[in-house]
Amino acid sequence: MKQNSEKTRVRFLQALAIGACYVWLIVRPEDASLAAAGALSLCAKVIVPSLFVNMALAAYLFPRIANAMHGKHTAVTAFVCGILCGFPVGADIAVRLREGGADGNYCDYINSFSNNASVSFVLSFAGIGALKSVRAGIVLVLLEIVSAGICAFAMRMLLPPECKVPIPIQRELSFTEALRKAISGMASVCASIIVFSCLSSAATLVFNEGSAMYALLHGILEFSGGIADASVLPERMAFVVTAFFVGWSGLCVALQVAAVGRGRANMSYYIISKALQGVLMAGMAAVTARFVP
Repeated sequence: MKQNSEKTRVRFLQALAIGACYVWLIVRPEDASLAAAGALSLCAKVIVPSLFVNMALAAYLFPRIANAMHGKHTAVTAFVCGILCGFPVGADIAVRLREGGADGNYCDYINSFSNNASVSFVLSFAGIGALKSVRAGIVLVLLEIVSAGICAFAMRMLLPPECKVPIPIQRELSFTEALRKAISGMASVCASIIVFSCLSSAATLVFNEGSAMYALLHGILEFSGGIADASVLPERMAFVVTAFFVGWSGLCVALQVAAVGRGRANMSYYIISKALQGVLMAGMAAVTARFVP
């Protein structure tokens, strides 16, 4: 019953987003089309190159690593894969564990902290691309790792003790199967980015494009577009806002994670963890901003 309720909620939010995008296309077709074109360009130039290979490698390597370790240290393996390969790899790992017979609470725990922006994306897009600083990118990566680790510890405290169960042996995918899985995942990611970028463009009715409020709203919905918008803000503010977006990751990613979870994941843990991570990263960024040019 709980799983059906979660699945219904996710489908409702997805339908609401798509419906709102459709209405916006009718009301302001020029703005929506420009936003969609920008999102397509972002996907082609940044998202696909930085995520596709990572997703394929994660699908191919994780089962082999987990099996080689005989199910031990699975949380650490998922954490490393999530940081290196980016979302929604963590959600995919949680699904594979669930399908293999792992405890549902443990899978929700893995899902809550292992969906993070990849190191390559944070360095290349957020640091070098948006903030025009290699040092900023390196600091953001370090902040993401530290904050994700804190969230992993915090979520472990929230979960009941029965989540501590042995992890089953994972079915190992062939490289071709891993590529197919990555292609499917990339299609879902890019489609979500396009939809939420169109929705974010509606914020121009209320806020001026280039303002902090516009960037904040855009980033809450779709974090990569929000990072791009935040780059025009004053340097320290841009760094802090970008850190929050990297930690929070956006509602767009949340729906991607829910979709990969096929309605079986408890998204409450994910939302709590990502909100905490966003606040932690913003706070740590505010402290370290003076050292980032």
